[in-house]
Parts: sequence; structure tokens; C-alpha cells
Amino acid sequence: MSGPMIAAKPKLHLVEEAEGPVGSVDGAQLIREGNYSAVFVRCTTISLKMFGGACRLILDLRIVDPGEAFGTIICKFYRLKRLTSKPGRNGSFVVGKRAEVFLTLSRLTPHKLRPDRLSPKEVLRGHILAVKVRTVTTDYRGRPLAPALHYSVVDEIERICT
Repeated sequence: MSGPMIAAKPKLHLVEEAEGPVGSVDGAQLIREGNYSAVFVRCTTISLKMFGGACRLILDLRIVDPGEAFGTIICKFYRLKRLTSKPGRNGSFVVGKRAEVFLTLSRLTPHKLRPDRLSPKEVLRGHILAVKVRTVTTDYRGRPLAPALHYSVVDEIERICT
């Protein structure tokens, strides 16, 4: 064997700003802020080990308004109390009665929901949703992000349109 392996230095290159509002940085989409119509795509549960096992629910929604953002998938993140299955697609979980996801889904449906048997898929699937989209421009500490790192998230699911 020869001497120690030397890792190659990564090459840095500049990326020109994309023309128009739609862009992507590491899978995160960037669209104009505002109100859109969207449909439910999937829900995924995750456990963030680097944050003490904090559990999150990710709702993926697809924009269906005609225009530049048509077909773009954007996310809405919710905190969870705990997971009752392995993290992954359509994972099961428990939330508190004052959890944001429980309050949102309760507001959207006329049916009485239970926090221990909550299923966003059953409430949201097959409906067109009115959503409010915002652009994230700061990091978790409130420091401004470079314009190339801005991305869009669902700020609020306002109502079910149909």
C-alpha cells in the first residue's frame, strides 16, 4: 500500500440566478409568496436525532394554480408529541389537543377528530386546499440567508375549497 490517501478538494463554481420566480436549492422550491390552490400529495413522519429525537410531520402539497408555480411541491412542517410507528411515509403519531396540526385539521373538517387517531391523509386527500405560501429568508437563529438560499414553505392551510 502506498501512503495516506489525499482527498480531492471540491471544486467551487458560481451558479447564475435563475430567470423568474421558480428555483430550487437542494430540493427546496422557491415560488412567489401569496395564496395558491394546492392538493395533498403525501405525509411523512421523521425523527430528528440531532435535536433529541424531536418528531415532525411533513405534508407535501402540489400547487394546482395555472402559472409559473404549477406542479411545484411545497411542504408544511408540524411538531408531533411522539411517533407510534417507524418514521416514514404515512407513519402514525400522537399529538396534543393544542398541537398546530390538530387545530388545523379540526378547522378544516366538520367531523370530530381524536388526537390519538389523527390522519391528515383522510382529511386532506381528494380536496383542493387554499394555502398561503411564504418565503424563508432567515435561518433558525434569525440571521439573513443569501438570496440563493431562500425557499418557500406553506405558512398556513386556510380552508378546503371543494
